Amino acid sequence: MTLRAEDGLAVEPADIATLADHIVGLPVELEPGAELRISIPLHEFYELKRNVDYSLALTYGDVGARVSAATQFRCSAPAGPAGLRRDGPGA
Repeated sequence: MTLRAEDGLAVEPADIATLADHIVGLPVELEPGAELRISIPLHEFYELKRNVDYSLALTYGDVGARVSAATQFRCSAPAGPAGLRRDGPGA
């Protein structure tokens, strides 16, 4: 997972310990055109700043089955799940 601020520089992860676990059993098989939505509480990984545009790139999986996604968003309120608003395609 890579988070970049609007200046293009990578945002360093917050100095916290977070447990990541799969919510669905693996491996996951999707039909053509299907999608898997994964919620990521970014405020638990990064110290987000208000009124800053960010871009997020994420790779999920292992060597045999890997998927990547990217999105852009603006943090429009202090850190917390309710403060994130996604802008751009699919928002």
